[in-house]
Amino acid sequence: MLLSLGIPGGLATAVLIGGFMLQGLVPGPRLFMDNPALMYGVMTSQVFASFMLLFFGLLVSFYAAKIISVPTMVLIPLIALFSVVGTYAVKLLMFDVYIMLVFAVIGVVLRKFDYPLIAVILGLILGPILDGQLMRTYQGAGGLSVSIFLERPMSLLLLGILALSLMPLIVRLSKEHLKRKEEGRSSAIG
Repeated sequence: MLLSLGIPGGLATAVLIGGFMLQGLVPGPRLFMDNPALMYGVMTSQVFASFMLLFFGLLVSFYAAKIISVPTMVLIPLIALFSVVGTYAVKLLMFDVYIMLVFAVIGVVLRKFDYPLIAVILGLILGPILDGQLMRTYQGAGGLSVSIFLERPMSLLLLGILALSLMPLIVRLSKEHLKRKEEGRSSAIG
């Protein structure tokens, strides 16, 4: 389970880690040592939820399948209506509704360009942790200098691994670029 490392392995774990962070709990191995009752409670509730999902899922699945027959022109406005009402009901602020609408537009754009949702959630969860660790590194080094990442052998090793992991992407993108260039030349000639 990647939860013990503070890394979300899926969408549900990402939401769980986000909830922990909202409560002021730092995800990672210390979470299990500092709050064992909470973590064992989470694991027990996951096992219980799995059994309940099996029971109620089989019971409700026949009726839930009928939602497919509802036309999309009816379903989408209903979902949008409940989303707006639910967002407003939390704090009774229209500002929250506007923020929800902004993120809905961002979500539509990301979906249109096939951007993976888990990458956004990982960024939202791991971003503050990375920012805090980066500031701690700069404070320990005595200033904002990038050279601290080039002085240690472990930093150089990690940067090398990062560069190697990016190589297949760079090679693929350059091949696609050359292929498009060749297709452009052949269509211009023909």
